[in-house]
Amino acid sequence: MTLIPQLTITPTQTVTRHPLNFYESPSWFTTELLRHVPLSGVIGEPCVGHQAIASLLQAWTYTEKIWTNDIDPNKQAHFHLDATLSQSWDSFPECDWICTNPPYSEFAAPIIKNAYQKARVGVAAFLLTSFLVTVTISLPGRHVYAFKTPGQVSVKNYF
Repeated sequence: MTLIPQLTITPTQTVTRHPLNFYESPSWFTTELLRHVPLSGVIGEPCVGHQAIASLLQAWTYTEKIWTNDIDPNKQAHFHLDATLSQSWDSFPECDWICTNPPYSEFAAPIIKNAYQKARVGVAAFLLTSFLVTVTISLPGRHVYAFKTPGQVSVKNYF
């Protein structure tokens, strides 16, 4: 008699994206960023979520002032505008830096482009490696710093 092993197949659950692509930033992201990037002056956070980045920047010695935005009206922020739209940025105060963890997928590129045009000094953004491969933004005299992966933190400086 030959025994044939039975294979049990169970259905898998489909994983969907969080509403508005919201994924909270771990505090170590910002802590590590501040060890390497000289953020100072007025700082904007256009995708504030639950204030993970903004709360640490508020306590940062070199932060003069911070303004916040989130598209979700249920999140605590100074503004509730769509940061992918360039006209939304006309409502934001002037700033030296933008520091943010934007939603990924198709939303990151327009947010970073708008941030780059708004910030007087530079943009610090937490982005997937694929973003750096597919998007190039360059304006003379501005800086972009990007953390590449959650497992391996590295800072890139693009001039």
